[in-house]
Amino acid sequence: MGENGGPNGNPASGKKSISSLSQSIVSFGVDPVTGIVAQRDYFQPYNYVALSGGDRDMGSSGVVLLDPNPFSGGGVDRVAICGSKAGVLYVMDADNLGGFKNG
Repeated sequence: MGENGGPNGNPASGKKSISSLSQSIVSFGVDPVTGIVAQRDYFQPYNYVALSGGDRDMGSSGVVLLDPNPFSGGGVDRVAICGSKAGVLYVMDADNLGGFKNG
């Protein structure tokens, strides 16, 4: 993978594992056959390198899953919210985090 998530900084699906999960929200699951814990999905902001370099870490607040989902419509069942030291709140579909540069 490139420095910015996807190959050469290109958009990348959250459903494909990557080796650099710096400044990322990651969903893990247990394979029911092997029992091995594996990455299932992730979200990584487009500017994760700048966030790291400027000590403006994403995830410093932790991730909150809203349950039950207070929003209606749009087909999103579970909402995840995460803040950063940069003062940005990331609102994500917890079942489809989005990967890198996909929106």
